[in-house]
Amino acid sequence: MKKVLLVIVLVITLILGIAGIIATLVGFFQGFNYILNFKTLNEYGLSQFGKGHVWGSILLFVIGLAMAYFGISTFKKLRNKKAKP
Repeated sequence: MKKVLLVIVLVITLILGIAGIIATLVGFFQGFNYILNFKTLNEYGLSQFGKGHVWGSILLFVIGLAMAYFGISTFKKLRNKKAKP
């Protein structure tokens, strides 16, 4: 029973890590346009929509990094725990 539970937790942490990597990439590529083209940021930065898009991209990037870090580090710890007899 313990091994089955450990495998389930391993799969969940792996999915969390993969979802974090995907969220990080999406946030990066959404905000990448504004990093390279500051003129675009100034055009839309004053409007509420522009601010929300930029902050949303930053938030998605940061949350994705956190998810990827915790998911992958937990996966590695549990995998090593499973490998020990």
